[in-house]
Amino acid sequence: MYATAHRVLSPKNQVGVNTFLYLHGPEELHFDGRSIDKIWVSQAGALVAERLEILPGGGNRVLSYLDVVCRDETDPALIRSALQNVVDAIRPNQRPIVQSFPPGVSVRFECAGGLRHLETIEFATLSNSVQDILKRPSPPVWMGKEPLTVVVQREGDLVGLQLDEQGQRRVGLTHIVRLPAIVLNIDIDTLSLFERLHGELIRQVLPAVTGLSMERIREGGGAKIVRKGDGRVLWEWPLRG
Repeated sequence: MYATAHRVLSPKNQVGVNTFLYLHGPEELHFDGRSIDKIWVSQAGALVAERLEILPGGGNRVLSYLDVVCRDETDPALIRSALQNVVDAIRPNQRPIVQSFPPGVSVRFECAGGLRHLETIEFATLSNSVQDILKRPSPPVWMGKEPLTVVVQREGDLVGLQLDEQGQRRVGLTHIVRLPAIVLNIDIDTLSLFERLHGELIRQVLPAVTGLSMERIREGGGAKIVRKGDGRVLWEWPLRG
């Protein structure tokens, strides 16, 4: 299990806490403080619940975060005990805090400089968010819905993006957006690299392609960018496991 709460600042200066819960099922993972980075990067598990105050992605800045890693079947009382032990260990200017407790509950906490001397209050806020999603997990609104498919193809010195036929019927829009090929490399075959290089650009372009806000796109199942010809998925949001 991987539960995480982030306080984030959006590009529009909105602040909120986003909380996510992932489960690992029967996977045999070694849960300890050293494994938190690995789990976050490549073995987060299957997303089963989320609580959002700020739309994820698109230039959000993380002001603080709290990660909890343990086995799916861990008694919630043991998680609460671990979190309380971390509260007792918080000291000014000593972060990130990474601690592990038997029988295999690991906790990591960090906050930005602007929250110095408010660490205990910030930890309590994030801890409450994590414990709340564990008690009342809310499945993501987009889960189980088919994402919109945007087909991308090269047109000489340009790259065109347009909804596929099914997407056009869903939103009633046949608009095509063209960008200089120099700013959008569609020959990338790795989702993570495409996101790193072009994720922010795609989030700015998608509303023009679909006629929908990013909030409505997410609520409707998200979107994916598919390369015409070989059907390669270059980008997907939200990213499915």
